[in-house]
Amino acid sequence: MTLQGKVNLTNPTQYSATIPYVDINILANDTILGHATVRNVKIVPGNNTNVTVQAVWDPAAHGPEGAAIGRELLSQYISGTLILKLYL
Repeated sequence: MTLQGKVNLTNPTQYSATIPYVDINILANDTILGHATVRNVKIVPGNNTNVTVQAVWDPAAHGPEGAAIGRELLSQYISGTLILKLYL
């Protein structure tokens, strides 16, 4: 499944950057559940709003274990018990 959304980021530095392409894995319990891509974004100091991110959700690509972890992650999200951590 492919999803697209807008995210808000804060750049705490005084530097700007133009990023032509970045792709990161979406993981839970060290299992890749998909990946997210950002294209042609300019990051400025302070708040950066409405940055478009496209994500491919495909936990089943990693077998039954990936599918089970993906289901659990969605269950936690729906129930409001999911805690997200972003590591860069």
